[in-house]
Amino acid sequence: MNILFHYVLLSIIPAVILLHLFVAPYTKVEESFNIQAIHDILTFGIPSDDARDFLADHYDHVTFTGPVPRTFVSAVVLSTLARPFEGLCKSGQEVQMLVRAILGLINASSLLALQQAVSQAYGMTAGYWFIILQASQFHVMYYASRTLPNFLAFPFVMLSFRCFILAHFGNQRTRSRRTRLALGLLTTAGVIFRSELALLLAHMTLVAFLSLRQSPLTIALFGLFVAVSSVYLSIKIDSFFWQKNMLWPELEAVKYNTIEGKASEWGTSPWHWYFTNSIPKLLMNPFLLLVCMPIALLQKSTQRFSLDLMYPLVAFVTTYSLLPHKEWRFIVYVIPGFTAVASAGASWIWVRRKRSHLWGVLDLALIGTVIGTAMASMALLCIASLNYPGAEALQQLQQIDVTADRIIKVHLDNLSCQSGVTRFLQNNDVDTNGVNWEYDKTEDPVELADPTFWEQFDYVLAEDPEAVPGRWQVEKWVTSYDGLSFTSGRNLGATACNTIIGPQIHSACHAIDLVESGIAKRLVGGRWPRIKLAPRIAILKNEATE
Repeated sequence: MNILFHYVLLSIIPAVILLHLFVAPYTKVEESFNIQAIHDILTFGIPSDDARDFLADHYDHVTFTGPVPRTFVSAVVLSTLARPFEGLCKSGQEVQMLVRAILGLINASSLLALQQAVSQAYGMTAGYWFIILQASQFHVMYYASRTLPNFLAFPFVMLSFRCFILAHFGNQRTRSRRTRLALGLLTTAGVIFRSELALLLAHMTLVAFLSLRQSPLTIALFGLFVAVSSVYLSIKIDSFFWQKNMLWPELEAVKYNTIEGKASEWGTSPWHWYFTNSIPKLLMNPFLLLVCMPIALLQKSTQRFSLDLMYPLVAFVTTYSLLPHKEWRFIVYVIPGFTAVASAGASWIWVRRKRSHLWGVLDLALIGTVIGTAMASMALLCIASLNYPGAEALQQLQQIDVTADRIIKVHLDNLSCQSGVTRFLQNNDVDTNGVNWEYDKTEDPVELADPTFWEQFDYVLAEDPEAVPGRWQVEKWVTSYDGLSFTSGRNLGATACNTIIGPQIHSACHAIDLVESGIAKRLVGGRWPRIKLAPRIAILKNEATE
């Protein structure tokens, strides 16, 4: 029974990540480079001859370059891992979900590897609490399967944390090897995927010198070897795909965002924003910050591990706060580390829950806040799944009955491309009716202002139909999330039922809707959180083609 309980708990993190994937299978613009690159590698392959012309004809990044080049290393790895299973998929959307599932399971495995280190450092109970606390949070679970660069670097960082914690155990040779591996993993992630990890690497190296008493020379030589090898790998792969000499994408990103200060054009935040906004939002559960983490830092039996892990994490966030442009994903790596420390405090409360009324009250508060956090995460998942109108519009368009044996040309506007449209979702092959779909993503405002430009299209996905010249019929409006209200709308719980369980379980969802309505009527005068949906993208049909 204990073994069964153990493996059931271990399955929670991958199960929750996959749940988030299946409920919200589409992607946003931040993920587009990598997901499009993976599609192109899987669909067209990697050329061996005439690479420049082949890439220009088939690969998305040649046309839509973005402000700076991004690495193809992760796209090559994920497409290679997906290739053996691609034949099991019946559509492009299923292939996209396959790729994301592979990434999600890689990140889940890295979190479970960290959990094993937590169990060794703080005890098995703390390891179990790490799983529960991490799985109840929203952001890491939701984004773990998404091809953001931060979550491509994520498994390297989690494995680095694991090695860093385990470096406190064993003989000197074992500890030295684990320390080098921890720092080497961070070096690779920083060089190839996310340069900001150099700051975290610097602070973890300082702890390795001062607390773990590792040889500076040994670490420096090993770090230099890993850095040079990682730079070589990135240059070798990315120079080929971008057809540029000696291209190191992360160096280009540092020049563009930090040295030239272009990142600030996307907005700035006060220096304390990560501490007062991002970290509380990412952890979600205030009990972890206010109670669990202080207990772990103050108790002698957990203090050293906790301080050695907390210092580089807090120092990393503090240092990174000096840059004016801030986004939560830049520091998301620290959340599992904070959760690891909080799990030690949660374990301390749990094992003492029957020793006094104080510990019993704290235990009830811990359990209650975890349940509340998990419920809030499910509500956020439901809301997040309603934020992909571009993908929904494209899917609905491709299900419209059209004249057989002809070419259908579709223009996809900016919002559509930003909210879910990917090459995986496009019908690139002639369908069973002999219809050949062709897609256009022109962004040039001069072309878009020319009325003759629009005459070539049969359908348009448009945020603003009035901005499209010509005679167009609105076939359908696709809605998306437009906030919460306490008046009319869709009940939040019923929406969750439809989103997570599925609308086919109509009786269950209807029952939840009735219960919510009854509670709202009896207890809060009919005011209950409801989801508002607003028309977002119109499917337009060219009347001239009728």
